[in-house]
Amino acid sequence: MKHIKATLSNILYMLKLSAKFAPVQYFLAFIDIIWNAAIPFVDLLFPKFILDELSGEKRWDKVLFYIILWVIINGMLLFLRTLK
Repeated sequence: MKHIKATLSNILYMLKLSAKFAPVQYFLAFIDIIWNAAIPFVDLLFPKFILDELSGEKRWDKVLFYIILWVIINGMLLFLRTLK
């Protein structure tokens, strides 16, 4: 148990020390985590919107709008991922 406590204490010390010297890296890592968690929701929501429209009111202009918007957003996300 003492070994685990000492290891965690050392890790916490190193985190504080590294955050002192490079706080921007921690901020960027946090933004990256949020970004990577949010990206899959685009591919989950747009098919839902399209299927809802096709099973409901069947407005083809709206379906086409969702498909085009989905392609544009995925293209932008792919482009932004390549910038890393």
